[in-house]
Amino acid sequence: IAPLGQTSIELSSLEEYHRVISGWMLQRNRERVMASVLDAGTSDGAWPRWLIENDFNVTVSDRTLKAVEGLKAKGFHALEIDLEKKQDESMGRSFDVVTFIEVLEHLVDPIVALNGINSLMTDAGWLYLSTPNFNYFRDIFKYCMGKDATIHHNPHHVRFFNARTVFWMLKSQGFDVIRWHSDLPGEGRKGRLARPLLPVSFWRRLSWHYGAHVIVEARKIAPALHTNWMQARIAFYKEF
Repeated sequence: IAPLGQTSIELSSLEEYHRVISGWMLQRNRERVMASVLDAGTSDGAWPRWLIENDFNVTVSDRTLKAVEGLKAKGFHALEIDLEKKQDESMGRSFDVVTFIEVLEHLVDPIVALNGINSLMTDAGWLYLSTPNFNYFRDIFKYCMGKDATIHHNPHHVRFFNARTVFWMLKSQGFDVIRWHSDLPGEGRKGRLARPLLPVSFWRRLSWHYGAHVIVEARKIAPALHTNWMQARIAFYKEF
């Protein structure tokens, strides 16, 4: 990715989860609730570049100094933030929005990461998250056939999630899920699989459990209370 200002990013060049989240953010931004955005775990910079080009005030972050220096060289305002460590309270709750896209599955302790994100956000801040769905129907089929499956066998993915686990993690860390999305079977892919003539509502419910990604818009409603997997799981099952 070239430095800021040299090229523009077309939304069509980004991934499906970027396109879904961008639509949600543009809608919320009309309400003027997104003064500052943190892109947590920035990769190549294409996504935050699109946000900047669409008038969002964006800070990017990564866990290593080397990666942060690379982002700064591209013109971004970048911070070194290791989400698996307790966050420095001196940073304050300064971000109205955090985007956390395709990062959760790379972390050994995602509960600590979500706890840290909560601490970096203003009251009633917004979180936009996506992660691969462990229950993706194509990967389940491949796995049952003894074939390699993208999510199950990606060496860089150390944790696996489905819609239910994403919900309870967010709830345990003080977030309320407002809306969600997942790929419908047969949509958004070249050579798409035709869907039988069943109601769209049926496929939407099915895709939430078996689509390729879990994509969520959540709002912070309380400070995070539980800081490890066991505490969060116990709290979840007491609730439900």
